[in-house]
Amino acid sequence: MSKAMELLKRFCADADDVRYFLQEPWKDANGTVMASNGHVAIILDPGTDVPEVAFVDTPRSAKLIGWASEIPSAGFLPARWDFAPDPECDQCDRKSSEPDEDGFVDSCYWCDGTGFNKKETIAVGDAHFAKHYLRLIASLPDCQIATAGSGGRAFFRFNGGIGFLMPVRR
Repeated sequence: MSKAMELLKRFCADADDVRYFLQEPWKDANGTVMASNGHVAIILDPGTDVPEVAFVDTPRSAKLIGWASEIPSAGFLPARWDFAPDPECDQCDRKSSEPDEDGFVDSCYWCDGTGFNKKETIAVGDAHFAKHYLRLIASLPDCQIATAGSGGRAFFRFNGGIGFLMPVRR
């Protein structure tokens, strides 16, 4: 798997997500390569070819390209935060990832069975975003972020593309 494909897969939905169409990156008719899990999305720079990514004719491409036209030209700040270790989930004590007597695994709402609270948020400007997504985009090379006001999505740009992050409802 190429490094570009590894990067894209980090922004896709998990294999158990019912939105199967978000489980893989895709490219549109113009060859623009995209990936999203419904909460965070990236679009690679025009002309970036990732041979493993298949063409998919889908309206979600037009939606993301439309959002790309809304990216502000100013107001970006370095995407750097002092991330404290994730707090352990106090709702399930990691027991949610163990199968019950019928073999069914009922993941915890707060941690998805990881044992760490994934619902923690960080304020960026006037909006709040999930800490684990901010950590994900902060790992991108030369990443910068700008917000669209209270409750609006965040826009980010990095060496290799652009992206969007949806805020957490409060």
